[in-house]
This record gives sequence, structure tokens and C-alpha cells, in this order.
Amino acid sequence: MVTLLGVAGCSNHSDDRARSEVFDAMSGATEARLFVTQLYMMEGSFPDGDDIASMQLMPPGGDRYTRKIEPGTGVITITFTDAAAGPIRGKSLRIEPLDQAGDLDWRCSSDDLDEEFVPAVCRGHSG
Repeated sequence: MVTLLGVAGCSNHSDDRARSEVFDAMSGATEARLFVTQLYMMEGSFPDGDDIASMQLMPPGGDRYTRKIEPGTGVITITFTDAAAGPIRGKSLRIEPLDQAGDLDWRCSSDDLDEEFVPAVCRGHSG
């Protein structure tokens, strides 16, 4: 009985850690979203390769995830590394800018994260 409780406790801790790391990654993408938004509002286009290369973003959350901006689209992809919690390891979130009559709205989605780890603001857009 003690062993079963211990295993269940480990699983919950891993899930909590995964949710925390997803939240951290989404927060860490704020700077990239601001960069894309400012460039789009000033120039009317999404960053190209040169814009992205010249950008100086804060490094992502340690070694738990990577962050990439796709040239020409402004799409930000967060990929969780082998150092991330088990349930999200190797999976990704996509944060996509959408032009809404000259203003940018952001939509996030994931094709491979279990729904319980997808942030609430992204649910309904996954798939």
C-alpha cells in the first residue's frame, strides 16, 4: 500500500512540474511575441531571417525548452527538451500571430501535448 501511494505521488509531482514548465515557457515567449508585434506594427511584415538573427532575446528557461521564431510568419515554436518533465518531453507548443484588421491576435496550439498540459488559453485550438 505504501508503495502504491509513493508511485502515485511521483506521478502527480511530474504532472505538476510539467504544468509549471509549460507556464514558464509561455511566459518566456512574451518577449518574442512583443518583438514580432512591434516589427509587424512598424513595418507591416513579420520578421525575416536577418531580423531574427539581430534580435537579442533573453535565453529560454534553462535547458528545459527551446524557442524559435519562423522567418516570414512570426510563428513562435516552443519545444521541450529531454531536461523537461516526462509528460511534455520532446513535445511542443506553437504560438501563431493572426492579423485582425491590422492588429495582431495570438493563438496557441499543440499537436502533441496531452490536453491537461495545454494552457487553458490554447484549448480548443489544438490539433
